[in-house]
Amino acid sequence: MVLYNHAMFAEGVQRLDCSRSLQERVKWLAVLMTPRVASQVPLWFVVNHWQSPLSGASSPASRQNCWSEFSFFFQNEARMVADGLLVGGDFNIEPGDPPFVNQSGATLQPTRERQLVLRDRRNSSYLYNPMWRFMGEPEPHEDTLTEGYLPSRPLGTYLSGSGWRLYDQMFVSKSLLAGAYYHLLERTVRISLPQNACSDHCAIGARFGITEVR
Repeated sequence: MVLYNHAMFAEGVQRLDCSRSLQERVKWLAVLMTPRVASQVPLWFVVNHWQSPLSGASSPASRQNCWSEFSFFFQNEARMVADGLLVGGDFNIEPGDPPFVNQSGATLQPTRERQLVLRDRRNSSYLYNPMWRFMGEPEPHEDTLTEGYLPSRPLGTYLSGSGWRLYDQMFVSKSLLAGAYYHLLERTVRISLPQNACSDHCAIGARFGITEVR
């Protein structure tokens, strides 16, 4: 489920994964959104739900196909229309897992390093993943020894029998990280625990600033 203010956006072109069989659910869906306010410069919003590692030995190949297909779409279609790209969803892998890393000759890669996204080189493309900072323990160990200590945030977005996993993530392109029209307010990135045990996943969210063009 994705929540946004429908009154602020006009929905345009849609593209979805095409490598799945007719019996499979959609694994990624890209929608061109145009804000009804400020600059009204369009941006791509891409929602994902990749195959779970629990669903069989074919999962790694399925996730690789999803990323390869989406990378081709971004390089050859999406950025010809709009530079702004927000990618989010349940990827069922962590930020440091393949296919996000260890890709030989990759054309699109999420990274925890902002400088890679902000540089001007065009032979490869990077998306900034602000979720990396949620991978570790939130406080030093000695701070956890105080009476009544509670962690300031969850350690991930999915809780299994073997601990926390950061399966739900978001990535932004250069023009949404520090662009002329939009910019990620990184301090607002949040992981929120589900209420009343309604899910085994946590919600994630963030706010973006919009630059008025005069």
